[in-house]
Amino acid sequence: MIDDKKDRFFGCSAAEWIRRIPNELERDAVGFWQIVPVGRRGFGLEGDELREFVRRSLAAVLERGAVPAAYCNGKWVPTWKHGKDQKAILESITNEWEDLGRRDPDVDDLWLALPSD
Repeated sequence: MIDDKKDRFFGCSAAEWIRRIPNELERDAVGFWQIVPVGRRGFGLEGDELREFVRRSLAAVLERGAVPAAYCNGKWVPTWKHGKDQKAILESITNEWEDLGRRDPDVDDLWLALPSD
């Protein structure tokens, strides 16, 4: 269980970080590049623990209403490559990341945002 792991830079627990990451959606989209490296470098996670951290972080963002999106003409536009329901999106993103060797995403990779009105 990763909940009690502490971030080496800020000292918060993994559970607290996962609980807080969706708060970013109030201001901006959450990039996948903001999740994986934090788990790997901040919390020192690898293997199954890193996978758990990534999945739980993604699930928290999706539960807040975010969807994979691209920024276009001043707003976030949903991209439905990963499906339309939370479970399908979570599975698709996780499987794609694992197929790519669980590498750290780039800033140009996946973003999750609340759809613009």
